[in-house]
Amino acid sequence: MPIQHAIWKVGTKPEPLSATRLPSEQTLEEMIVREPSILSSEWMLIGRQEVTSHGGRIDLLAIAPDGSLVLIELKRDRTPREIIAQALDYACWVEQLTADRIAQTYQRFPNGGNLDEAFRQRFGVDLDEETLKMLSPGDRVWVKIPKTGYVGVGRVTETVVPIGDFVLQTPGGERPALEVLKNAELYRHNADDPDKVECYVRVEWLDTVPEAKAINEVGLFGNQNTVCQPLTPKWRHTVERLKTYFPQWDQPTG
Repeated sequence: MPIQHAIWKVGTKPEPLSATRLPSEQTLEEMIVREPSILSSEWMLIGRQEVTSHGGRIDLLAIAPDGSLVLIELKRDRTPREIIAQALDYACWVEQLTADRIAQTYQRFPNGGNLDEAFRQRFGVDLDEETLKMLSPGDRVWVKIPKTGYVGVGRVTETVVPIGDFVLQTPGGERPALEVLKNAELYRHNADDPDKVECYVRVEWLDTVPEAKAINEVGLFGNQNTVCQPLTPKWRHTVERLKTYFPQWDQPTG
């Protein structure tokens, strides 16, 4: 038995809305620009028809409450395979955007301007690319290996410090991280530059699993950034799920 779908106009005399064809992709794009919640109430549009390094144009670019970027490609009809490949190329380009480039993109967006101010007004928090520096003692850190899954949860035990001030425990006692780390020379190059210096934070592991048993299921939060402070409803769901996999997440300080 076939299943039929219809959308009705509610009233004293209900009427089915007639099906019609969207005139063009541009019409759809203009509708979304006027009312972004058509796609998601969690996204803030920051770019339109942005030219990529591949020569193509991204229809729309948005930013989520956690600072991650959302690439939006609009197609009126079925999407052929070459369009999917094109979208993947665009995604690679978006992933390489720096904070400055993202801010410039929003300046070109209609009625755009200062991205920091607009983000704060839209989501009620600051847009901070240096999320690691927002950590404080007692905060929880859920660790995910990209494309693999979550492998542990820890508790921040000290404030964040530049790498030049971070020390590590070794068999011979405490030693500066720049004397111990395998890639210390890479970090030492910018150790005296306050804008480029690597920062470290000490974490006490509460519960972990081997990489082979990483937690990864449909619906869990994912993000392209190395570090992020997620604020979306999806993250709240993710935390509740992770608590079931890492039961020691709230154990007392040892």
